[in-house]
Amino acid sequence: MCRCGCNPCCGNFGYEHNHECNVNQEGVQSQINNLVSLIYGSVSKQCVNGQVVWTEPCDLNAGLNACFPRITGEGILCYLMRILKTLAVLPSGNYSSAVSYCARSSVIYSGASYVSLVDNNLNNQPDVSPAFWRQF
Repeated sequence: MCRCGCNPCCGNFGYEHNHECNVNQEGVQSQINNLVSLIYGSVSKQCVNGQVVWTEPCDLNAGLNACFPRITGEGILCYLMRILKTLAVLPSGNYSSAVSYCARSSVIYSGASYVSLVDNNLNNQPDVSPAFWRQF
């Protein structure tokens, strides 16, 4: 394997380089390895039926749980973005009947926290509007 002091950085020549590591000349393979390491952490690889298969420290292939299954063919970053969009709560401070709230907006009303279940949630008092608000 080619190494140039810090990360694999083989050029087009396929032989070992013995020069000093230069972050401005990092090779594509090194960039990919570093990106994979940042996203997945430690990845083990093995050959299964002639293909390289990765095993991540946390297996996201099935999804986090039955409520958030991973769609077949969905990339991990897209899966995580979909979950974040689903679960994101937007803090909006104290409830006001004059404000139109988006779905997932959270408010405080009479000392309790509520999250809006719908977009355009206007003038629906949280404690008496279960179709529009859920206490959490």
